[in-house]
Amino acid sequence: MKDYLLSIVIPTRNRAKFANLSIRQVLNVCPNNVQVVVQDNGDDDELKNLIADIIGTENLVYNYTNTVLSFVDNFDLALSLATGKYISIIGDDDGVTSGIYKAAVWADNHGYKAVKPNLNIVYFWPGSNVFEGEKDNGILRLTESTGSITYANPEKELKQLLCDSCQDYLNMDLVKIYHGIVSRELLVAVKNKVGKYVAGLSPDIYLSVSLTSVLKEKIIVVDVPLTISGICKASGSSASATGAHTGELKDAPHFVGHNDYVWRKEVPEFYSVETIWADSALAAVADISEDKLSCYKAEKLTVITANKYDKYRNLILEKYYSIGGSSVNLMLWKVKNFIMRVIRGIRNRINRREKQEWNNIKDIIIASENIEGSLTTLYNSVFSK
Repeated sequence: MKDYLLSIVIPTRNRAKFANLSIRQVLNVCPNNVQVVVQDNGDDDELKNLIADIIGTENLVYNYTNTVLSFVDNFDLALSLATGKYISIIGDDDGVTSGIYKAAVWADNHGYKAVKPNLNIVYFWPGSNVFEGEKDNGILRLTESTGSITYANPEKELKQLLCDSCQDYLNMDLVKIYHGIVSRELLVAVKNKVGKYVAGLSPDIYLSVSLTSVLKEKIIVVDVPLTISGICKASGSSASATGAHTGELKDAPHFVGHNDYVWRKEVPEFYSVETIWADSALAAVADISEDKLSCYKAEKLTVITANKYDKYRNLILEKYYSIGGSSVNLMLWKVKNFIMRVIRGIRNRINRREKQEWNNIKDIIIASENIEGSLTTLYNSVFSK
């Protein structure tokens, strides 16, 4: 069996049109010594038919499972098929840049276990429903990167996440295997503790928290993009932007494939991005470092969801007070949050970054072709250090 330095893992279900192009984009950009793993849990073999001409490519692993799997089980199976020394997961409407392999080589040369890049490339597929009318025609956005390299303390980041009710984790310097790079050693450490690579309901945040919990070294944070974050009509990002990710807990698609899942007692019992994040993050902490559960503070989740989801406001407040929350702490959090928002606003104005935007970009392959050349100098500079 061939040894791979990097495996790029793509779990997918019923989005064959997008997955087909994303798989091809990854194979186009990456050298042959990058393994591409596709775990397909679609209702039919549409994707298999679309990529029939590339199935059999030496560095492509394609596996089709026709029994219904939960989100986490599909991710878990996908990870079990990857053999690379380093692993990265992307969505089936996402892409990568040539920098992802360069980053893996750089990490290996330095012995880094986790590299967390920024997400400065976003591609909105045509018909994403994020924009209105003619503007929803395929938009590619590239935000300026500084190329800086910093280091984050995993324990400190994890405690901060818990203090912030497990919200806004995408903007924190946690370990990121989803759109980042992680050593297989960390995944094995999680599996040794939990019995599988992924649990909870939301694979991306569960993996982020569990991998952060087992890391004993610094997280390497690089201000360069290694992936293209894709948003299509069927994606979670689009659903979040358009408000579709809300409802009764029993109706949450995350529960499909689960039997007798136990929802965390600290989290209000309804379905939203914020509550799913909190539940899965707390599940990861309970599985890996249970002693840190005492760091969890519910104020941020309570205020955000009570303001955003009026239908569930009473349920949210009842949950908060039932776990020992106080009105004083809610008020203190609101004051602190107001001050922090003012400070962030000032910092953002001072550190404003240039943005480039392209319209009428019909797919992820063309999006990739538009930005690759502009990133070469940046990658050569950062990954030669």
